[in-house]
Amino acid sequence: LNYHEPNQSFLEAALALGDRRVSGAIESAWKKGARFDGWSECFDITLWEKAFEECGLNPESWVNRFRPFDQRLPWDHIDVG
Repeated sequence: LNYHEPNQSFLEAALALGDRRVSGAIESAWKKGARFDGWSECFDITLWEKAFEECGLNPESWVNRFRPFDQRLPWDHIDVG
């Protein structure tokens, strides 16, 4: 059995479901020292919480909401050929 820490899974969902505004939070978290966040011993959720807050983003609003199956996602406009 393999699992992720809940906070890491939340961050993965926030990054996967967020739109282009998330890029500001990624840069902010990096500037705060977020590195190797896939490793639980290096992961610090407080860096990410501060980064989202600085950017005026509430990741809970898009991670925890219901989505119909046919809803367009932030990356639907990308054509990979």
